[in-house]
Parts: sequence; structure tokens; C-alpha cells
Amino acid sequence: MRIVVLIMLLANVALLAYLDYDAQRTREQSAVAAQQVKPERIRLMTPQEVAALQPAASICLEIGPLDQVTLAKVRQAIEALQPPPRMTERQDQANVFLQIRDVSDGVHARVKGIAAGFGGAELRLCPAEMAAG
Repeated sequence: MRIVVLIMLLANVALLAYLDYDAQRTREQSAVAAQQVKPERIRLMTPQEVAALQPAASICLEIGPLDQVTLAKVRQAIEALQPPPRMTERQDQANVFLQIRDVSDGVHARVKGIAAGFGGAELRLCPAEMAAG
């Protein structure tokens, strides 16, 4: 008789442990489900909204032709911009051109003003084969 009581006691303890484990697992699943995205808030974006998320295409501007003295002055003026854009030089026979890469819209107007300050320097887009590099 003692053995039957002991077996029944162990079965009750095992059943209680399983029910507690199952209840805890159900609570965890409910918490995870509560943190998930609400499907009623999901919607398709319009093409205009998608375009607004993409970064604007950067521009490559070229100032020139410049002599060495003017080149140094223009380079110094452009390096003063915040944040300073990336610059490279291009030489075409005797002429030197300063290329300003990854120009944002805000910097574009300031670069235009700098180029206007140097009378003989023309501001234009970089040649297509040079803009990619």
C-alpha cells in the first residue's frame, strides 16, 4: 500500500511540474506575440515614398581650367566647406581641373559661389568617363 501511495504522490508532483511548465511556456508565447508587428499597420508604399527613402544621387562637379596658384586657392576654399567634399584633380594637356565628388544639394550652391569668385574658372559636371572614378 505504501508503494501505491508513493507512486501516486510522485505522479501528482510530475503532473504539477508539467502543468506549471506548460503554463509558463504559454505566457512566453503570448509575450512574444504581443511584441510582433501589428498587421493592420502594414501598407504598401507609393513610388514617391520609396524614392524619398533612397539617398539622392551624388554629383561630380568640375572647376577649370585652373593654373596652379588658382587651383590652390580654390582647393583651400572648398576644403573650408563643412563637411569637406572629396576632391581629385584631372589634367588635360596644359590645363588642370579640380573635380569635387559626392556633392550634395546644399554644398552645390556653395561650390557654385566659390567658382564664381574665380573669374576664369568654369563650373560644370564632370565628364561621364571621369565621374564614375
